[in-house]
Amino acid sequence: SPPGGAPDGTVCAADGICSDAICSTPWLATAIAVGSGHACAWGKGNKVACWGSNATFAIGDAAIPDQASPTVSSDLTTPIAQVALGDGFTCRLHQGATAVYCRGKNDHGQLGAAVSPPKANEVNVNFGSAINQIAAGSQHACARTDSGKVHCWGAGSDGQLGKSGVTSDQQAPVETGFLGTFEYVAAGGANTCGLANGEAFCWGVAGVKWANPKVNPKSGLPAPVNISLTLQSLAVAQTHACGITKVGGEAWCWG
Repeated sequence: SPPGGAPDGTVCAADGICSDAICSTPWLATAIAVGSGHACAWGKGNKVACWGSNATFAIGDAAIPDQASPTVSSDLTTPIAQVALGDGFTCRLHQGATAVYCRGKNDHGQLGAAVSPPKANEVNVNFGSAINQIAAGSQHACARTDSGKVHCWGAGSDGQLGKSGVTSDQQAPVETGFLGTFEYVAAGGANTCGLANGEAFCWGVAGVKWANPKVNPKSGLPAPVNISLTLQSLAVAQTHACGITKVGGEAWCWG
């Protein structure tokens, strides 16, 4: 309990903070993701806290109203590796997991299930092998396995799933047509990008536009971006993308 008469902000038991005569232990978030109408943070204590719109159950149970401040929507038993947010849907990945758990809007199969009204209960998207990373665009999602292969599902009309001939919605993950392996994947809008040995490849609505024209890029297939940089990470939006260089940590953007 807080020291008698202690002012707000006083450190109390177990590294807690005194506020209104109550000693509470703050929850420390280590990462954050932002969707079109909601945001989530995750970190210590195996917790995921979200805020914003819950109109499509992207935050949690149907009984939860829209939240103006972070609300713990998941208190889990295993550590969270990552959370990815799209337009009204949320996917989460646990450390060492072989499945992704998604909830919310599902009008394009972006939960990895047959098209349906929004789902408050999470859908298990099973891969059978360990997943290292997930990413979400507006209406699609992707996962990168420990073998470096990227699988995507959901809206596919703009080629954002990355497989030749697939321009329709897919309720089950499809592997991209990239022959190599990726060490990073990112998505935004109707675009997806990946890094292969530090080289950026993109596909989707802006994939050909961003590509090096010398490779004769084809719509819907991963194509190298027209930059000569070795990157370590990516961020992707609807009409532009950015990467951080391995040397110097510089941010370069295109689109």
